Amino acid sequence: MEKINTLSDSIKYFCHDNYLRMFNTNKRLKMKNITINVSDMQTPHCQTTVSNAITKIAGVQIQYLEAGKVSVFIETDQLENEVIKTIQQAGYTVTPRIK
Repeated sequence: MEKINTLSDSIKYFCHDNYLRMFNTNKRLKMKNITINVSDMQTPHCQTTVSNAITKIAGVQIQYLEAGKVSVFIETDQLENEVIKTIQQAGYTVTPRIK
């Protein structure tokens, strides 16, 4: 990380940081949010396993993950099936999606 020496450097980094946050927020606005029930994902270990599997899918961002369910942003509708398949391949049971 570069050292910030002047006020103009501070402003430059502040603006860049806010731009990245705004870009990520705008990108999420264009994505579809889905919540998937994963009834046998109860422990922190299980949640980590599912999280690690899902984060490998391009075009998918985890919104939140808790015991029994995961909510993700997906760029296309086709990714929903890929997320479900990935969770199942990790050894977990996907039950009907929450609408």
